[in-house]
Amino acid sequence: MKPFEIVVKHFDFDNGPLPVMSSFTLIGPRYTRANSDLLNGVLRGEWGFQGMVLTDWYGSYGY
Repeated sequence: MKPFEIVVKHFDFDNGPLPVMSSFTLIGPRYTRANSDLLNGVLRGEWGFQGMVLTDWYGSYGY
């Protein structure tokens, strides 16, 4: 996760929002896109992320 941490921690939030896309992988039995410990605990809490997290799930099914 180090490359992602570097990008988040060194992004200049004053020059615009930073959206990130969640993945559809599993960490143990939990999907990363629905993992509050990962998205809120690590991404927002530890790394100080201030942007939004999005997904393209609907885009891949013709909606």
